[in-house]
Amino acid sequence: KCAYFIRELRGLIDLPAYNAHGNLADYKRSFATMRRLQAEAGETLTRWVNTEAGYSAWRLEQERRQAQIDAQKVLYSWANDHAGILLFCSRMTRGPGRDGPPDFGLVDYQYCPRFVYAAISALTGTLTNTSFRETLVESDDIHLYLFEREGALIVAGFNLSETPTTAMLHHDAKAVTFVDEMGNESTENETGALSLPLDAYPRYWILNGATRAKTGE
Repeated sequence: KCAYFIRELRGLIDLPAYNAHGNLADYKRSFATMRRLQAEAGETLTRWVNTEAGYSAWRLEQERRQAQIDAQKVLYSWANDHAGILLFCSRMTRGPGRDGPPDFGLVDYQYCPRFVYAAISALTGTLTNTSFRETLVESDDIHLYLFEREGALIVAGFNLSETPTTAMLHHDAKAVTFVDEMGNESTENETGALSLPLDAYPRYWILNGATRAKTGE
């Protein structure tokens, strides 16, 4: 069905759209399928939009995963040629339970922010007025993306593995501001290699005054 519409609507659509719920691994598989179908149809468009990309959290402990995964998806989409992404159902329409759309919200049915609200606020607040510069690492586990704005480079990073890990970052910043998964900031005068602790929560390192950043030993 997707292949049919891609073929028949070729040349009529500026931004192909698709849906992909679940975790980031599922999301990446869906996007790879979308690109394969387009390539097989001879489509040469290089930008996409995801119009449904939430993660359902119908039990309290799932809200932690929701905060991790929704932010992961936004970063991955930004770094992989998406013109936009919509996190499905921004408000829960009733109380939690195994009931589909009500459990996707960034705020609950009484407009109380959930964990994911803070995670997305940390992302948007940190990366406001930035441009994506390059992917430093994108593997099955480690994801490190580099953004830039006037006077600073910003590294966003996370790890999909259940086991936390670290990555070494070489930079020429005069000071580094660390932004945690909930948006809390702390600044240190860091020089030389920087060890980045990575787990499933996306976190951010603002490299003040930096002109370069790369990973390695």
